[in-house]
Amino acid sequence: ILEEVYRRNYFSMLLFFVRANSGKKRKQEQAGKPKMLTRLFLHKLHDIAMLDFSREMLQGHYNVGITSVDVSIKTQEEKQYRAMQFCSEVLLEDEYCIYLSTEHPYAQKPALTQEEYQNLDFITYSHSAERDFTRRFFPAQRLRHLNSLGNILQAVAENKGATILLHKALQNNWYVKNGLICAVPLAGAVLCPSEHHLVYADEKILTAAEKAVVEFIRANYAAFYETQD
Repeated sequence: ILEEVYRRNYFSMLLFFVRANSGKKRKQEQAGKPKMLTRLFLHKLHDIAMLDFSREMLQGHYNVGITSVDVSIKTQEEKQYRAMQFCSEVLLEDEYCIYLSTEHPYAQKPALTQEEYQNLDFITYSHSAERDFTRRFFPAQRLRHLNSLGNILQAVAENKGATILLHKALQNNWYVKNGLICAVPLAGAVLCPSEHHLVYADEKILTAAEKAVVEFIRANYAAFYETQD
């Protein structure tokens, strides 16, 4: 299963989790009933907000996850994970970029000026937990909300607006690889330096399958993105 995840480029979806077996399932396994396979849940970039990520992990729905962390609040996030009795380690450095339709007049520019950036019509998520990020980077008077990554990328491809997303996380996305959207930097600025973090429960409570997933991610995650550059 793990080799299939890697071969099919599922790492291009930033967030993915391993669903923890429930206590009932563990008891069934101990009673000699057929062992349940660890379920992999693959989640697209930002379709789950940071707040939801932490809550899902804390409530025991998942024991292993990958998420993005804003470097400016990295210490705060790592402290939160420790309080949840989860471990956290950096997998990859990344940064946010402005994405435009390849048909947009600015698409061929090496970088956008501040004036051009401010004049863009933007599209982003409707998640309430994303409000701080939205206030920092999206002009409120030129902002439209959609409810999923797929809808946002489709709207950008149709030249209905621009968006801001993690560069490396999106580099293998279908819209990017097929030349429908492109990343354009902001001149003289880096938008929200970030890191991809592997987050997992204490290894004492991880199943053998979950431990294998953690090791697989450590060994392959960064290498996958480096080979896609």
